[in-house]
Amino acid sequence: MSINNGLSEFSTDVSCGLPSSWDWQQPVIIGVSGGADSMALLFSLAELSKLQASPSVVVAHVEYDLRPEASCDREFVVQHAQQLGFPCYWKKVCVQEAPRAQQGVGTEAVARQLRYDFFTQLAFEIGARHIAVGHTRDDQAETILHRLLRGTGLGGVVGMAGARELCEG
Repeated sequence: MSINNGLSEFSTDVSCGLPSSWDWQQPVIIGVSGGADSMALLFSLAELSKLQASPSVVVAHVEYDLRPEASCDREFVVQHAQQLGFPCYWKKVCVQEAPRAQQGVGTEAVARQLRYDFFTQLAFEIGARHIAVGHTRDDQAETILHRLLRGTGLGGVVGMAGARELCEG
């Protein structure tokens, strides 16, 4: 992808971080929570998609039953997706009723698994090859700290990968 001088600096950075297999002609899912990191990614990919002949950007949101204002987050995400002209798929999940939660797995881990299960299912349904999610530097630092506290070796003292395969194929 060529870098256009009209792009914001952030969008240029995002563009440089996209995997080489990124294909705007196939659906691309953006996981959007409504938080600052995922909204920045949404606006950046919206800006980048304008440079493409026929981009196919899809917004995905998971509404958790963990906070009373969760439906407000969903409405916020849906509204911004509509303003940008992107379809938005969302799913409401009950974290505490998930089998892994019943087995004592932590709330964040269960919520993460439910989120990625939904994104992956949606990707298969619409033929998307890529799912983009936003993370901040604080998220990276938190990941490293958690790994250190669990006693990771040197190989585990890294943050989240910029891109990774969800499955083969």
